[in-house]
Amino acid sequence: MTLGDTVEMGGGWNVRRERNGRRIERCALVLFAKEHAEDVTVERLADAAGISVRTWFRYFAGRDDVFAALPMRKLELISDFVRGRPPEESLVEAFSKAVAAAQATETELDMVLLWGIAVHRSPEPARRAMAHSALTMNGVFQSIIAGRLGMEEDDPKAGALGAAFSGLVTYTFSRWVAEGGAGSLGDMLAGSFAALSELH
Repeated sequence: MTLGDTVEMGGGWNVRRERNGRRIERCALVLFAKEHAEDVTVERLADAAGISVRTWFRYFAGRDDVFAALPMRKLELISDFVRGRPPEESLVEAFSKAVAAAQATETELDMVLLWGIAVHRSPEPARRAMAHSALTMNGVFQSIIAGRLGMEEDDPKAGALGAAFSGLVTYTFSRWVAEGGAGSLGDMLAGSFAALSELH
């Protein structure tokens, strides 16, 4: 076996793991769309996915984490688009255009709809999940902002801006949940970022 074979096998394993994770996530969201998340046991989640509880915990640390999976994928996608924006763009413009670009390449519309229904039924677990992922979002945005502004990653200014942008995303998400998941979360995010550009 060559090194290339090993890398390819590793890549295949990652693809299978991601595919399995999405299937397990979808099964959980189907249940959460029908019942309040706190009324659904992990045993039922595992049973719905056709796996053991032990295997279920290899993909999710807890029930609430199911709600964070889709937003974290979107965060990664938006972050990739921000990194690819021209350096002469302002931070607000780069983030706003990245959100719009991410929305234009949306490939999980059915999952987003299912997630929205589940969030509408169980807003508190969804909010808890997003609160837990807020620190990750802060760190990701801080790193991106530091890179765009030519700062050290631990620069307090980059940290403050990262927290501000993360707060904007969290606020917009909370508003979207409070409105029952009506409308496009991507459009709301783009609007929130665009509102920042009006500040001088």
